[in-house]
Amino acid sequence: MLYLSDCEEAIRCFQEADLLAPGWNSCHTDIWLAEQLKAGTITHSDFLSLRRIESQKAPFTRLQMTGAALMENPTLAPLYFLNGESLFDLGKEAEARLAYERGLHYAEDEGTRTRLLLKCGMLETDREKKERFLRQAAELQGDLLNAAMASYLLRKA
Repeated sequence: MLYLSDCEEAIRCFQEADLLAPGWNSCHTDIWLAEQLKAGTITHSDFLSLRRIESQKAPFTRLQMTGAALMENPTLAPLYFLNGESLFDLGKEAEARLAYERGLHYAEDEGTRTRLLLKCGMLETDREKKERFLRQAAELQGDLLNAAMASYLLRKA
């Protein structure tokens, strides 16, 4: 529905999916994106750019794409997540952690926030900070898979 710019229908569908499986996959992020599109906070072009980047497999190309997209929309938190993933895939863990932390400043939806917190916790070297990031991700549960991973890592630590 979002590809067709039918934000109202997309919001309704994502909310129905979230009722059936609260916090499943990217429902919270998709609801947030649809709401932002409807409000005009992000453009349809921003949305399409985000989806193109998500589907890009080559880390270096994905890194270039996220860099360009962040120049256009520096407050779109999912872009920081993708930027961090690209950096991580290229072996640049410290830079990836910084990208995830920057994304936390802009993450309005619980799904993106949970994913960013988990990644920060996984890459943090300071034990106290690591546990804080992981605990926040586990408690927020904006994305159940990532929240479960955070809970597991907390028990393992």
